[in-house]
Amino acid sequence: MSKSAILTILFLSLFPFSLSAQENETVLIHVNTHNVIGALKPGLLGANTPWPNNGEGLINGPPHYALNREALAILDKLKPTVLRFPGGSLSSSYNWRAGIGQRNERGKGLDFNGQPTEMSFGSDEFIGLLARLASEGLITINTTLPISENLEWVKYLQSKTDLVKYWEVGNESFLPTDPSYTTPEQYISLFNEIAPLIKAEADIAKVGAILEGTLHGLPWASQIVPRIELWNESIIKGTKESADFYSLHLFAPMECQDDDESCARLILAAPVQMENNLAELTKAVHEINPRASLYVTEFNLGLMDPKLMSRWSKTPVQANFIAQLLMIFIRQKIDLAAYWSLIENNDFGMFLIKDGLSIRPAGRLYGTLRRLAGAQALAVEIKGSYADYIAAGTVPEGLKVTAVDAVALRKGTETALLVVNRRTDQNLRLNISINNNPGRVEAALLIVSGQPFDESAPGRPLVSRPLALSDQGVILPAAGTAILKISPIR
Repeated sequence: MSKSAILTILFLSLFPFSLSAQENETVLIHVNTHNVIGALKPGLLGANTPWPNNGEGLINGPPHYALNREALAILDKLKPTVLRFPGGSLSSSYNWRAGIGQRNERGKGLDFNGQPTEMSFGSDEFIGLLARLASEGLITINTTLPISENLEWVKYLQSKTDLVKYWEVGNESFLPTDPSYTTPEQYISLFNEIAPLIKAEADIAKVGAILEGTLHGLPWASQIVPRIELWNESIIKGTKESADFYSLHLFAPMECQDDDESCARLILAAPVQMENNLAELTKAVHEINPRASLYVTEFNLGLMDPKLMSRWSKTPVQANFIAQLLMIFIRQKIDLAAYWSLIENNDFGMFLIKDGLSIRPAGRLYGTLRRLAGAQALAVEIKGSYADYIAAGTVPEGLKVTAVDAVALRKGTETALLVVNRRTDQNLRLNISINNNPGRVEAALLIVSGQPFDESAPGRPLVSRPLALSDQGVILPAAGTAILKISPIR
């Protein structure tokens, strides 16, 4: 034996921690197949479809304005179950009449930059997309228009299709920067007047009122939303006789540190606070209006700095963030969720086609989960360490952020585990048990490959790839999101 080998053995015997520091931490995940806690409801796999720029590229330009073949090829795989239209803040200035009829006779509307834009993707094109994808429609009405004008839109859509199932009264009407801004009292009065009229025109329709979700419970929120502490409770109480559902939006963490490591840790901690918000609002809805459902009609990573938003929306960290939110929606029994947004839309779309076909990290996540729509969700217990972060934006101090989050999904005879690693600096070894017996991972797919800070781009996609299997457990990379096919060892 060489002198160097002897010295190495002596060193390791004196300092055994130097070896263990290089090993992957093991996280124990216990699945209880006897305890069903919810479901991956099909309605959770919805998305938003803004109308500007030919529906952000969903249809081609003149002369034919046909559905874009490249977009359809991806949409046929994603199969969004619900599509929301006309999209976010744009709904508060949307004139539906300007978007119908012959295209050379249509008017213009304001795009996200406030610029007049031809309304080539209007109500009829939206209906066509619903029919093509067998999706259900959710319409956000423009509350700045007279009630009579909105009812005419209801009649128009009902005369064309029965696929529009949901009507949302306003967008972010609590926000001073939204054109539909109003007081809780005024909103309640409007809602209670229009909701029964919509139902009279569309007897199978569900009508929903607006809640605030992103800033809920934050001590400084009133600086942005006046009387925010009154909005949610007032709206639920004031509309309990008329509302079939309540909708809210979730974006976080809004602010972020300059260095990648700190920013990524904050992003992956943010969903913990969002689950706290949802739990409180779910409880309030169930106590005050138990027949109503809770919908999340917009959600995504949210950062005020456009450069940071552009950077992080293309990374494995963003897919991890979205996977966490979907797991939260399952646990909190949310019935419908619409990702912001389906295509293009600066840094938000699931996929891009304008500068070359590119599927974003969230698009790969949705494509993977689509076959599990309708699966039962099973109770999961996780034993492992916690991830640290520095509080900023909508993420307060003191959250307990487990290194791993997971939900088990059973569909037919198959049981899958959707799992994320919230650690950005360490791979984690996953050890699975089922009903207190050893479990086997039969297959494992890393939904978005690459390092935590890598960016997907046309020609440089972050694709899905299989994870290696071993008797010692699956290694989940830092900030990774994976789907595992699991079974008990018999």
